[in-house]
Parts: sequence; C-alpha cells; structure tokens
Amino acid sequence: MEINRDIIQNFISRLCFFVSIFLINILISQLLGASGSGKLYYAINNFSIITLLVSFSLEAGMTYFLARKEIDDSELVFKTE
Repeated sequence: MEINRDIIQNFISRLCFFVSIFLINILISQLLGASGSGKLYYAINNFSIITLLVSFSLEAGMTYFLARKEIDDSELVFKTE
C-alpha cells in the first residue's frame, strides 16, 4: 500500500535526522567544550528569536492583505503613484 510506504519513509527520514543532529551536537560539544557550545547555542537561539520577531511583522501584514485581496501583488512590493 502507498500509505505504508510513506509512513516507513517518513519514519526512516526522521530517524536519520535525529541521529545526525545528535551526532553533530556531540561533535560540537567535544570541539568547543560545555561552556563554548552553550554560548554558541545561546547565540543561535537569540538570532532565531530576533529573526522571527523582525520577519513576523512584515510577513503577517503582507499575508493579511494578499489573503483578503485588498491590494495587488505588485502594489504590495512596489509603490507606484
């Protein structure tokens, strides 16, 4: 069946993903030490939150106006008068 094959492929891909992330975390911890890897992960999380907050305000407004079809795509990007 098609769905069984998809479920098995999904399971295998997720398993490979988690194993690879686990091994990368171990490698980074060994190279940088506990405090170095902690600082790295802290910086990455801070940049992720900043990116999420900055992009949300712009993207949310664009999505809102495009979904309601109140404005054309070209008008949203380029303001022409």
